[in-house]
Amino acid sequence: MFTQILANVTPAATRVAVVEDGTLAEIYVDRADEQSLVGNIYRGRVSNIAVGMQAAFVDVGLDHDVFLPLAGVAHSSAPLTEDGETMASGAPDLKISDLLRVGQEIDVQIVKEPVGAKGARGTTNLTLPGRYVVLMPVCDHVGVSRRIEDEKERERLKECVQKFKPAGVGLIVRTVAEGKDEAEFESDVTFLLRQWEEIRERSGQAPARTLVYQDSSLLHKIVRDIFSAAVDEFIIDSRWECERIGEACRFLSPALLEKVKLHPGPDPLFESWGVEKDLERALERKVWLKSGGTVVIEETEALHSIDVNTGRFLGHDNLEETAFQTNLEAAETIARQVRLRNLAGIIVIDFIDMIDESHKRKVMERLRDSFRRDRARTNILELTALGLVQMTRQRNRGTLNSRLKEPCPYCRGEGKILSADYLTGKVFREIQRVAARARSETLTVLAHPSIVRQLQGPRRHALHELESVLKKRVCVSAEGELHREQFKVHDGPLPADVNRDPTESGGD
Repeated sequence: MFTQILANVTPAATRVAVVEDGTLAEIYVDRADEQSLVGNIYRGRVSNIAVGMQAAFVDVGLDHDVFLPLAGVAHSSAPLTEDGETMASGAPDLKISDLLRVGQEIDVQIVKEPVGAKGARGTTNLTLPGRYVVLMPVCDHVGVSRRIEDEKERERLKECVQKFKPAGVGLIVRTVAEGKDEAEFESDVTFLLRQWEEIRERSGQAPARTLVYQDSSLLHKIVRDIFSAAVDEFIIDSRWECERIGEACRFLSPALLEKVKLHPGPDPLFESWGVEKDLERALERKVWLKSGGTVVIEETEALHSIDVNTGRFLGHDNLEETAFQTNLEAAETIARQVRLRNLAGIIVIDFIDMIDESHKRKVMERLRDSFRRDRARTNILELTALGLVQMTRQRNRGTLNSRLKEPCPYCRGEGKILSADYLTGKVFREIQRVAARARSETLTVLAHPSIVRQLQGPRRHALHELESVLKKRVCVSAEGELHREQFKVHDGPLPADVNRDPTESGGD
């Protein structure tokens, strides 16, 4: 697979695209006025203990307090996984109130960005990522990334890092460290230990609500976490940033330096490689498959549903084969779209129904194989009798939609608004309500132009009849600044200081 990293740098934002065989696979966006919080460490103060939730809330100076669950609180009785995460089964009788108290000052690291009205999620199991290892300064543990599957290599890597691990701290070997020698681990560990000493010193002197460590810039994270021997090119459209990335590579991995290239121009980088078009398609609900089938993706805050349809795909002579081929193609597309859109939490996939058990197995194999390139942790359950697949995916940053879109001022994010027919009915009811107390012989309706067209067109005769029943004259006037679902009914003619030309609805 030919893999490229493309970095578009402007004063307003930095965008980084990971392109696999010419197709956009991942996108990262860091705005100048809205940088990521993940990885930052704050000196905070516990503001509340929610015993029923077994969680605490920590004031670190952000808009919302950081949510700190029991599993995110470092303590000696908590067993860890190979990746250094707290196991849910550890110390089942322990309570959050046993570990924290209101007013206590602690260091908290952000692990998940705020979502909607929810604050960021934090942990006191602090981690400092390096090129080849992750330092865990508050726990004594050695682990290896689960993505390294060779048992002999896992044991060799553990022995390597044990030689450089000081007592009382933990180290996790990263996936990119596979095949590396001791010298590279030693320099990485030395750098991280020095960095931790600086953080600890700042934390000891800082008051609560203070940022004591800010994680690296987006481009430096990309070099540290993604740029590896598996990447064929790293193309940047900023000469200044290209030089900085080159310097980082000289320090972190000199062998990668020759892969760093400056985009020659003059065409914009993302335009040249088709990234802009792929990005626009990733913001749509419906994704077309090459065969003519479709994948429809619906996003909500906690759950995402993905529906597979045959669409324009006429398929084979029998329905089973058509469903099988569509599902196979959809499995790859779903994995790519989930990565690209950064969908997380619970995901439910509705494949086209299949009867053949071998077809079901092959679709599930294709789905799992397609997710192997995903760096986020996933857990995919088996296909149910209804053709549904339930899966979970690690959440760390917001979805692509949440970063590049904002709620519609009309539908407020629901995707639908009230119909014109229903709204004209509401107008009629409001006219009746106002008329019951009105002193004037004339009522004036201010509404959105689309509703006025209904009242003067299809509903004109109904408005005529209402005037006869109420014995009132009703004038309607368009107000373009009103929300489509908003309208006003005045007792009397339009005020003189309002620049409108009321249109009398009665008469021919």
